[in-house]
Amino acid sequence: MMDDGPLLSDSGVFKVYTVRWAVLTIFILSGVANALVLLSWSPISDKASDYWGGIGATAVNLLAVSFQIMYIPGTALSTKTMKVTNLKTTMILGGALTSVGCAVRWVGAFGRDSDDFSPILSYVFVLLGTIIVAAAQPFYLNMPAKIAASWFAVQERDVATTLCSLANPLGSAIGSLLPAMFVSGEGNDVKGVSMLLLVQLGVAVISLLLTLVFFQSSPITPPSNSTLQMDSNKKNSQYTSVMDEVKALLSNSEYLKLLFGFTIALGNLNALAALLNQLPGDYSNGQSGSLGAVLIMGGFVGAFLTGFVLDSSKAYRTVLKSSYGIALLAWIFFASNCRAHNYALLLSSSAILGFTLLPVIPSTIVNSVECIYPLSEDIALGLLYICANTLAIAMTFIGQVLLTIDSFGPAPLFPYGIWVIATMTAGVLPVLTYKGQYLRLEQDD
Repeated sequence: MMDDGPLLSDSGVFKVYTVRWAVLTIFILSGVANALVLLSWSPISDKASDYWGGIGATAVNLLAVSFQIMYIPGTALSTKTMKVTNLKTTMILGGALTSVGCAVRWVGAFGRDSDDFSPILSYVFVLLGTIIVAAAQPFYLNMPAKIAASWFAVQERDVATTLCSLANPLGSAIGSLLPAMFVSGEGNDVKGVSMLLLVQLGVAVISLLLTLVFFQSSPITPPSNSTLQMDSNKKNSQYTSVMDEVKALLSNSEYLKLLFGFTIALGNLNALAALLNQLPGDYSNGQSGSLGAVLIMGGFVGAFLTGFVLDSSKAYRTVLKSSYGIALLAWIFFASNCRAHNYALLLSSSAILGFTLLPVIPSTIVNSVECIYPLSEDIALGLLYICANTLAIAMTFIGQVLLTIDSFGPAPLFPYGIWVIATMTAGVLPVLTYKGQYLRLEQDD
C-alpha cells in the first residue's frame, strides 16, 4: 500500500493510505447494490399488483416494509460478525446476502414470466429474496462511521462518513428510476420484471466480487489518535457485550435526543418512499418514480455539501440543528404541493425536501459518534437505524390508511400531510436542545 505522506498529531505520526479510496468506492458500490432493491415496486405499485394477480397495495408495500422488519435481525447479525471477525468478512457476508437474495427474486420473476410459477408462488419467491436482501442492509447503513474512522484522517473523516452514508440514498434513487425503464403493460400483460431483477442481481454479484478481491479490513497503522485510542480501549473495555454498549448508549441523554429526532425524520422519509405512488394527484408510475429520484438525488447533493461543511467547520451541533429545522419547513412546503394538476411544483418541492432532509443523516451520524466516543460506532448507528426502521413500518401503514381518507381541507391540510408535519415537529424540538460534546474530536486535538 502506498501512503499519501505523514499526518501529524500530538501523539506522533499518523499515515493514510491510497487504498482507502478503493475501500470507500467498493463500500459505496456494495451499498448501492443493496439499496437498488428497496424501491423496486413503489413507483409501479399498480403494475406489481397486476403482475401478481391483483394482490393489492398492502402486499406490494410489504416488499418495501420488509427492509424495516429485517433491520433488527440484520443488525444483530452484522454486529456479531463485526465483533468476532473483521470488516472484510463482514462486508463479504453482506454482499453474499444481497447476491443470494437478488438471485431468489430473479428466480421468482423468471418463473412467473415463463408460466412455471403461479402469481402467488412468484410473489413468495420475490418476498423471500427481498427478506434476504433486507437482512444485509444493516451491513451498509451501520458502517459509514466505522469505515471513515478506520481509514481516513481527521480532516477528511466527515466527508468520508457522508459519502458512505449516501450509498443507500443513491441506490434508492437509481432503484426508483429503473422500474419505469424496464416494466411495462398492465393487467395480465405486465412485462419486464425479470429483466429488472436480473440487472439488480448483476450489480450485486459485481460488488461482491470486488469485495472479495480488493476490499481490506484496516490499514497497517491507524489514521488518527482517536482511532488508535479506541482500538486500545476495546482490549480493556468494561463493555464486554453488545448489550452493555446499548445500555450505555441509552443512558446518554444527548444521544437519546438524536435517537428520537432521527427515528422520526428517517421513519417519515422511508414511509414516503414507499407511498409516493399513492400520494394525492393520481400521478403516473413514471411521474412517481421521478418524484422518488429527485427526492433522493436532491438529498444526495444536500448531504454531500453538508459533509464538506461538517469537515471544514467542525460546527457539528450548529449544522445538526439547522438541518432538522430546515427539513421541517421543507416538509410543510412538500405537503402543500400534494394535489392534482400540480406536478411541476410537486417535483420541485420533492427535490427541495430531499436536499434539506437527507443532510439529517450525516449530521446525526457525526454528532452521535462524537457524543458516545469511545463506544462502537456501528452499534450507535445500528440503534439509530433500528428505531427509525421500526417506526417506518408503522408510519408506512398509517400513511397508507391516511391517504385513503378524503381530504378535509386544501394541501397541506389532508390527513397524511397533517400527520407528517405533526410528527416531524415533535422530532425536531428535542434536537434543538442538543448539547452533546465533541469527545472524539477532543481526542484528536
